[in-house]
Amino acid sequence: MLAFWTDTTRNITFMFANDVSPRNFSFLEGVKENHHSSSHHGKDQVKLDSYKIITRWHVEQFVYLLTRLKSIKEGERTLLDNSMIMCGSACPTATATTQTISRSCWAAKAGGYIASGRHLAYTRDTPLCNLYVSMLSCMGVQVPRFGDSTGRLKGLLI
Repeated sequence: MLAFWTDTTRNITFMFANDVSPRNFSFLEGVKENHHSSSHHGKDQVKLDSYKIITRWHVEQFVYLLTRLKSIKEGERTLLDNSMIMCGSACPTATATTQTISRSCWAAKAGGYIASGRHLAYTRDTPLCNLYVSMLSCMGVQVPRFGDSTGRLKGLLI
């Protein structure tokens, strides 16, 4: 947060843990295991409940970040307005094997490149890398492709 606020950097990657991290979430009431184990729930209700609690905690941390960024003024805008923030999961379910846009959440206006307050739905097979190509475009980096992208996300940028 301080690096953004002081304009030391405007680019970061933050990851709670790698995909198969053994980080235990027992600090959360009702959870006795790690996120990865609970994601392989096999419809076991105890594991499903743990997975929901951990996922809710992750989303709460994301909301906290957005709230803090929104509270910091930068001229006529806020730090949130001048940021690009994506929250996603490497594998939204235990059966998912490919990276698609279907489980990503985007926040902020990227300094005016993105209209906020919308829900954009893309087909289930839209590559996540299409979002990355769009993000690069907001930063002035024009690339025709990145990874398995097929181009920019239609309708995302103003």
